[in-house]
Order: sequence, then structure tokens, then C-alpha cells
Amino acid sequence: MKLKQVISFCLLLVTVTSVFAKREPDWMKSLPLPSNDSYIYVREAGEGSTALNAKNMAIIHVFEQTASRFGVSFNSQRALRDLQSGEDYEIIAAQYNIPIHLVDDYAIKQADSHYLVYVLCQVVSRRTIMPIWETGVQASSYEDFPAMFSSMMLPGLGQIKKGRVGAGALTLLGEVAFVGSAVTFNVLAHKQLNVMGDNVNSQNIEGFLGAYQRYNDYRTASYLSWGAAGLLYIVNIIQAYCISPKTDLPAFAYSPSIICTGNSVAPSIALSYNF
Repeated sequence: MKLKQVISFCLLLVTVTSVFAKREPDWMKSLPLPSNDSYIYVREAGEGSTALNAKNMAIIHVFEQTASRFGVSFNSQRALRDLQSGEDYEIIAAQYNIPIHLVDDYAIKQADSHYLVYVLCQVVSRRTIMPIWETGVQASSYEDFPAMFSSMMLPGLGQIKKGRVGAGALTLLGEVAFVGSAVTFNVLAHKQLNVMGDNVNSQNIEGFLGAYQRYNDYRTASYLSWGAAGLLYIVNIIQAYCISPKTDLPAFAYSPSIICTGNSVAPSIALSYNF
């Protein structure tokens, strides 16, 4: 029974740790460089009750920024209504003669069930030229390598350096727990060897068999713990490279909620932590 609990705990910890490795696109860290001088990259964010509404708001912000840069008037409310009614953003761009090209978007679901969506757009650099859009997006991610090497030296350190304190601390605690369990089970197994020797000397066959069974159990648990520690160490290195630096989202967030149990309804507060 104990052996099954150890295996279940190992799988659960590795699964939870892997969830933290959700990778954001590189352009969230730094804007890529345009391949020609007819356009520039712009990144904006928008919030909404759905991912689509948040994305539309982000695109509107791109329009607003571009219109402000060129000194032209832009009716944000009208453009937003057009987007929400299903009109393509390129048609709206043509109306105001400020072409934009949506390259990518990245959505984050917040604790209050709202969405925060970032968009990466190519916008015309000068109104006197026709932009030549590029579909490829390349951004440097050299900062991932120092974090990876840091986690090779100390599990969780790379995540902490990227601002993911929760993920880094959980990784370090998991590694310490697995290694500690492996050492503890190994010590217990060697103690059973002494018990086996004493039972042999006293010709206690039943005691010898019981000690032998416990020895095998402890040794198996020790091997499993070492294996889990090694697996978590590998996941930790991969995670340190893949995990993105923490955004400016609040670490702790709360939202009102309702708990329904039978015929009773009680208000409550839902807390969440952004790892």
C-alpha cells in the first residue's frame, strides 16, 4: 500500500510541475525585428469577458496607437462595434487608411473568469508606402539558457530567476523530498539487513522472512524515489528553459463565488495564485 502511495505521489508531483511549463510566445518577451522598413511590430493587450472580446479590444488598441502616431482621427467605439458584429479588421483598417496585419495572439484566463489577450501586429511604418507584410516571427530567447544552467546547478533556481517563485520553490521542495525519501528508504533497508542477520543467528525463520520482505519493500521504494528525483530533475531543466518570465499579472487574485450544497447556498471568495 505504501509503495502505491509513493508512486502516485511521484506521478502527481511531476504532472503538476509540468503544468507550470506552459510556454508563452517569444514575442511576449521582446518584439521581433522587422525584415524590411515598410512596417513595424506592435504589441497590445485587451481585456474582455470572452477571449474574442479581449482580442477585439487589443486590436482596437493597435488601431488607436497607429492612428495617434500618424495624427489621424479614429473612432474606437464604432470600430469596436464593427469588430463585434463580425467585420474583418482589415476592412476597418482600409477605411482609416492605417493597414495592420495580425501576426499572433496569446490569451490568458484570469481569476475573475475574464480574459487578457495580447496581440502582435505588423503596422505600416509610413503612410506614404505600401507595407510588405512578413508572416514569420523570430525573437531571441537567449535568456532561456542561463535559467536552464541555473536549474542544472540547483533545481528550481532557473524558474525563480524568471520570476516563477512558486514553480521554483515547488520544484526544489519536490527534489528534496524525493532525495530525502530515497536516502531514508535506503537506511531502513540496511537496518533490515541487520535484523535478518540477528534472526539467522537465532534461527527465527518467521522473523527472517518478515525482515526480508520489508528489506525488499524499502529497497524498491528507494529505487522509485531515486527514479522520481531523476525524472523531476530532467523536467526541471526543460521547464527552466521553456517557462516564460512572469508577466505583470498579480501573483494573488481573488473573485467572489457561490458554494451550493443541497438546498443551501453560501457566498465565498475564490483565491488563486499565479505561478
